[in-house]
Amino acid sequence: MKTVLNPGLNPVMDSGCMRAAELIQKGRFACACGRDHGANVKEVIIGRDALSALPGVLGRLGAARAYIVSDRNTERAAGGRVAAILDAAGFRLDRFVFDRGFVEPDEPAVGAAVLNMCGGPASEDPLAAGKTAVVAVGSGVINDICKILAHMTGAPFVTVATAPSMDGFCSSTSSVLRGGLKVSVGSRCPDAVVGDTEILCAAPENSILAGLGDMIAKYVALFEWKLGHIVTGEYYCELTVNLMREALEKVVSNAAGLKNREPEAIEAVMEGLVISGIAMDYAGISRPASGIEHYFSHIWDMRGVSFGTPVALHGIQCGIGTVLALEGYEKLFAQIAKMNGSKPDYERARRVHEVFDVHEHAKKIAARLGPGGEIIAEDLKNRRLYDRADTEERLRKIAANYELIKAEAEKTLPSAHRVADMLRDAGAPVRPSEIGLPDEEIPVDFVMTRDIRDKYILSSFAYDLGINIDFDI
Repeated sequence: MKTVLNPGLNPVMDSGCMRAAELIQKGRFACACGRDHGANVKEVIIGRDALSALPGVLGRLGAARAYIVSDRNTERAAGGRVAAILDAAGFRLDRFVFDRGFVEPDEPAVGAAVLNMCGGPASEDPLAAGKTAVVAVGSGVINDICKILAHMTGAPFVTVATAPSMDGFCSSTSSVLRGGLKVSVGSRCPDAVVGDTEILCAAPENSILAGLGDMIAKYVALFEWKLGHIVTGEYYCELTVNLMREALEKVVSNAAGLKNREPEAIEAVMEGLVISGIAMDYAGISRPASGIEHYFSHIWDMRGVSFGTPVALHGIQCGIGTVLALEGYEKLFAQIAKMNGSKPDYERARRVHEVFDVHEHAKKIAARLGPGGEIIAEDLKNRRLYDRADTEERLRKIAANYELIKAEAEKTLPSAHRVADMLRDAGAPVRPSEIGLPDEEIPVDFVMTRDIRDKYILSSFAYDLGINIDFDI
């Protein structure tokens, strides 16, 4: 079965995602949330023998030449096949393979890809020799690098996915390391994404588990978007939430098949990851796809860069962060019930805020996270989270809507136990200690998640309520 999401052609999808297909087919449309939405990706082909569609994809983009970018692993997985298919179809080819096994999404990597595309003599310059498409053969890092490359050059851009490992395929940003800090920079959504299930099913196990973790994270991300909407009044779109939730439930219903690499299960994850990027484009923000669980991952990444501590794939870390987040919500509501009956103690929260020292907190962040933490620490003085007047307004909103928040959590968040079992059954880790990080440091990293981005999440909520969550460690 082949899944095609294509607003310019006739989409063919199974009934489980008809709503997604209909939304993508619409192109740009006015939404009840007050904004116009539209998918920036023109074509998505996921299924058996999807690679055979590549010549047609590039032809529809008006390309006569392809600049194929891969690394050692993705070159073995698909790079050679991609080149052979395009060569046989008459496309001129330029190729760049990163010569190291592990590629970081940083300035040197982006620079190398740019120089190899544009750095030759004018007579051989791909951009000067006709319309050249950038073809990324890979997933997370290769995709992020090529998004920036396509953004800089204006070239048509196609991603050939080699693993269902992350949700950034169809987003318009790239996650890069800059000065030791993991940041999102504006780049370019691919014009087309191709995912051949034969290749995807052969992906390394940890890449498949990363895709599952990145999708499971949407439970927390979607709830926290609603939480932020209630407490801070931020923009919220119910249609985008429903689109993302539908894709998530399709992944969950097929999760048992991942261990045996069943094509339907792999396809569900890949499709969900693609839709995640489309949902972010719809919203114009990362809210539909990331919450506190992603910030646990960012913290572990920053510590890895600064201090050499263990690091796993982003999606695997997000899966662990999701279990921690769900535990945190369960414990927060339980602690509130135990401390003060059925509602938070707002006067106690105010006393906690009075003695909180943001300058000391900033020092701890810089020491814990290294150079990236220093950048975050410098910006704390500008955060509304620590402004007393803003804090008081948020407390007022929480007090007026606490029962709604609690009910929404009970309705939309699965139990930590259920999600942990799902991840374990697939073979994924569920605790930091399982990827080499001390469980004893969970409370420290939890507190710092609220400062990674200026976004309202569980740790912001706990701060407002003056509560230290008692994690099981």
